Amino acid sequence: MCSRDVVRLLFAAQQACNLDVMLAVLYALLEALSVELDIERNDIKCCLHKVVLDSTIVYSIVLYDAVAGGAGHVRRLATEDGSVFQRVVKRAIAITKGCNCSPSCYSCLRNYQNQKIHDLLNRTYAYQFLENYTGVLQPLSNDAFASGGIGI
Repeated sequence: MCSRDVVRLLFAAQQACNLDVMLAVLYALLEALSVELDIERNDIKCCLHKVVLDSTIVYSIVLYDAVAGGAGHVRRLATEDGSVFQRVVKRAIAITKGCNCSPSCYSCLRNYQNQKIHDLLNRTYAYQFLENYTGVLQPLSNDAFASGGIGI
């Protein structure tokens, strides 16, 4: 049995119900995480997971280390003050907004591993969604987290 380091991101936003939007956000964050934290792209992986938030089914993003035993890469994203997450979000926006392709390319969202969904990936969806998550983050108390107030 191998343990993995995992981070789940749950966004309390109407667009989080849209598969195409969340796929774009997922791959934008994955690319940005790799660049911003200087991690080999193949050392981190991701998936979407459906969850219920306020009686609505939304897609959460699950990022995890692909290294056997976990290398602690994605865990670096989860800091108390959210500063690393903010850097990754800003980098994801820069990667997707700074590209001039339509709707996506290998410079922004596409890679060999996601080739089956290239036609679903739209860089505009990613940066428009992520622009709502820049700035100061408000941490949740342990009580709020335990009571289900887990959106970011």
